[in-house]
Amino acid sequence: MKSFQIEHVAFRISIILKFLDSLIETLSGFVLLFVSSGSIYSFVSNFFAKELVEDPHDFIATHLISLAGNFPSSVKLFVALYFISHGIIKLGLLIGLWYEKIKLYPVAIGIFILFIIYQIYKYIVSPSGWLIYLTVLDLIFIGLAILEYRHLKRGLIKA
Repeated sequence: MKSFQIEHVAFRISIILKFLDSLIETLSGFVLLFVSSGSIYSFVSNFFAKELVEDPHDFIATHLISLAGNFPSSVKLFVALYFISHGIIKLGLLIGLWYEKIKLYPVAIGIFILFIIYQIYKYIVSPSGWLIYLTVLDLIFIGLAILEYRHLKRGLIKA
């Protein structure tokens, strides 16, 4: 298998993974939009109840329960709308990339770069390992998208 074929398969796999991530993100946004803050707190508390019995000082469980308990409706609305809009934008881009719409590649790359810039800003404001993870995945995705775009333009892959 030639290197451009391996890169093509890797890019297709990354599209599938990002598509699933985008679906989860969009659905999570809708759940946040329509579920009360009290219900979120109850769910998170119940979800981690067994863990807290085993270790009452579990870092992740205590912090997530605290976060769920202090989730103002304005923040919940912002997060819900952010997840929904971010997820829908990514879903649209990923569908276009899956069907190899060559004019969409520069647009998608630019938008994912904007997402990375925002993630870096959010990391500076409130550091999170999750943001680093998402940023690294987005960088890998952008790299694969650039390679795919070049291969499509050269005719190595049939659009």
